[in-house]
Amino acid sequence: MAYNGYANHETWSFYHFLMNDEDDYEKCIELVKESVDIFMLRDKLNAWALDMADDALNSYEYTHAFIKDAVNATLSKVEFYEVAETLMEDMKELKEV
Repeated sequence: MAYNGYANHETWSFYHFLMNDEDDYEKCIELVKESVDIFMLRDKLNAWALDMADDALNSYEYTHAFIKDAVNATLSKVEFYEVAETLMEDMKELKEV
């Protein structure tokens, strides 16, 4: 279901969390510069999201399987291509790349 101009709430949320954290924003600029095309950027964003989830879930001595499933279900809904496309457009407009 569309949400605020994005494919869904999960995609909107992922993009806006990245844009509202200085370290994440800098990482996004770096990823855009490193990527030769939108597909590479999509894959890098997906891998980064999975790494963030793994770090968070593994930082606890015991994480219930339900929580792991909920996190994975949320990540599976993120349209990383759309995030990559939006990032590339925004960075060009802001002349970050």
